[in-house]
Parts: sequence; C-alpha cells; structure tokens
Amino acid sequence: MPAAPHTYVLLLGSNLGEPLKMLERACSGINRSMGHISSSSSIYTSRPWGFHSEDLFLNQAVVLECNLAPQQLLSAIHTLENDLGRVRGASPGYSSRTIDIDILHWSEGVFHSDDLVIPHPLVHKRRFALTPLNEVGGELVHPVLKKPYSALLDECDDHSPVTQSSAP
Repeated sequence: MPAAPHTYVLLLGSNLGEPLKMLERACSGINRSMGHISSSSSIYTSRPWGFHSEDLFLNQAVVLECNLAPQQLLSAIHTLENDLGRVRGASPGYSSRTIDIDILHWSEGVFHSDDLVIPHPLVHKRRFALTPLNEVGGELVHPVLKKPYSALLDECDDHSPVTQSSAP
C-alpha cells in the first residue's frame, strides 16, 4: 500500500540571476521530482533578511502534496537547489542566492532532526515568509505556537516591506 500523502508548505526565494525564472524553474522541478503543487501564492518582493544586499528577493509559497517523508523531501530540495545553481557555505551566515527552498509547515505537525526543523523555527519572525504563507494557508495552525499563521502575521514584529510583485 502506498504511503499516505503529506502536505507541506514551502517557501521559494531568489535574488540572483533572473529571480522570476528561478521561481518558475523551482516549481517545475518540485512538480517533476517531489510531488504535486496544489496551490501557490502570488509572488512577493522583499528586502534581504539578516544580511545586506542591493538585490531584492522574490518569494512565493507553494503547497506541496507528496509521499516523501521530511528528510526525503529535504534531500530532494537540496538536489533541486544545487541543480538551479545554489551554492551553500560560500560565506558564513545568510547571503544572496539563485534559489532557496524552505519547508515552513508540514501537515503532520512537528519534525526535528540535526539538519531539519518543521515548522521552520523562524517562520513567525519573518514577514517575507508569513505574507505568502498566509495567502495559501493562513488558516493552518502553527503546531508549536498553537496559532493560525494569519494571527502570527498580524502579531509579527518584523515590519519590513513585503509587496506583491508586479512581475508578469
């Protein structure tokens, strides 16, 4: 019997190269190698978080239906990021990137390992993540904080501008 499908909410982000094309290529790769994107948010523009760069980010949240366990999904994400030119560890801390894919939420609740924590441990502190997440899953409840993501967005202390992109 096949494994029951899981639902994940992923956040895609890019600020190098052609960010819009990177988001499109990431969605295509996710559908091809991980499962099925059942919905996606609008694309949002935001400043880099945690580091300085003149290059703004484009971000988009997608809802993924798949049969992969969290560690399997993380491995598939890393493969896709590498295929799309992501370079990890080039410098300490946060930096500009061609693509970044984070697992924000999992339908099964909480997951914790040495290299993966779900829900994303900083999701409630990042407006650039909460805004698109709210669009596709604002009613979902953060399994640790026990609040809907829409409420976490309302309470978020990060007041960085996040605007819906006018990119075609």
